[in-house]
Amino acid sequence: MIKENPKSKKAIIIWILIIACVIIFSIIGTLVISWFWLIFLPLSFLLVVAFQALSEHFWSPTKTCPRCNAPLSIYSEYCRNCGLKLIRKCPYCGNLIPAKVSTCNRCGHELGPLEQPKKPLDFELIKKGQLLPEKPNYCPTCGASLIKIDHEITSCPYCGADID
Repeated sequence: MIKENPKSKKAIIIWILIIACVIIFSIIGTLVISWFWLIFLPLSFLLVVAFQALSEHFWSPTKTCPRCNAPLSIYSEYCRNCGLKLIRKCPYCGNLIPAKVSTCNRCGHELGPLEQPKKPLDFELIKKGQLLPEKPNYCPTCGASLIKIDHEITSCPYCGADID
């Protein structure tokens, strides 16, 4: 089974809309006098540029960590700032479920409470508009603590996932 990337699907839809706009402007341009091309053709190209520039800003889904308010990727399993587990897997059907949900929405299995950390965690709360720390505190893929690693890393030493 092939998984489609949501970004590529959005990009295809945007390009279809852009091509449709250019075709509509071209058809209208052939029916109207020639000065139309001097005004509306540059405007149609300007629309193409505007759609591409603004599409990422308006249509990208955003997600924040419920514990520390850090911005997250919608595919993150763990918060890179505080290490909170965001997604868990149902042991019966394998369905991926948000961590705060206690019942599987596919098979109805009760998942029980999440394990809480035994010792206090070292992270700072992120205020709206504040930048994340340069170095992540936790791996967003496996949740391993990266706090005690002093040197600059590009991948997680535990699972090998890229650290951005």
